[in-house]
Amino acid sequence: MSSPSATSEPTPSAGVPGARDGSGRGRGWGLAVRSERDAIDALLYGFLLEAATEVYQVTVYLRLFSPNLLTYVLSLAAGALGFYFFWRGLSEWNRLSPGPKTSSRSARRLVLGMLVGGAVASALLNVALGLGGQSVGHALLAWAVSGVYMLGVGSFFLTLARRIAPFVREGPRDLAYAATGWSFAISAVAGLVLGQSIEGLFVDFFTNWSKLLQSLDPFVLSTSPLLLSFALISVVYVLGRWNAPGTAEAPRSPGSR
Repeated sequence: MSSPSATSEPTPSAGVPGARDGSGRGRGWGLAVRSERDAIDALLYGFLLEAATEVYQVTVYLRLFSPNLLTYVLSLAAGALGFYFFWRGLSEWNRLSPGPKTSSRSARRLVLGMLVGGAVASALLNVALGLGGQSVGHALLAWAVSGVYMLGVGSFFLTLARRIAPFVREGPRDLAYAATGWSFAISAVAGLVLGQSIEGLFVDFFTNWSKLLQSLDPFVLSTSPLLLSFALISVVYVLGRWNAPGTAEAPRSPGSR
């Protein structure tokens, strides 16, 4: 992403008529995304919804709240809506202003690093906690699943940190990367939990959906510490929002008010 200029007027992306001219381009499900600030707002909505689902899981685990079918369905709906806002915000942001270019070679190294790093971290954690009579094949499958999960979660937070970086100062920028680092750690644990039960989940998916939902509880709970990552990245995005270009105004440099 090009660094925002304090003097230049933002222009619509090439080949994207009406990106910021109020023509309605970028509207979907009642959400109008016509500027980078609008895209950040969409992501902030997603952070709020996902954080709420994590809080719900923690309160249920601590038995501070007794769940029922309605609250369970609402938590699933909130999570799905949060993912919609993530997709919406990032896709429209990329349309309005493509992100920083990464060479294909560097991208492959990054993907391989996160994939292998997740598998290795999961393996070390698994060995430290004890293999519990797992077969070699089962353990390898669990570690591979953990690597894939870390790749998905880690790359998501890394993308978020990179996108907001041009609009914030060094301190908030470091906070965004701290959120990314925490997501790596939690995804290693959650990925291992998912990997250890993946075979049973696969069977339940085709035979017993009610049991599938119950079997997912340990994995869902293990992801709840991602609440910290969402909280940190939310703070950074709120700070960066004021420096991102709006629909009809020039962008401001980081730190200006």
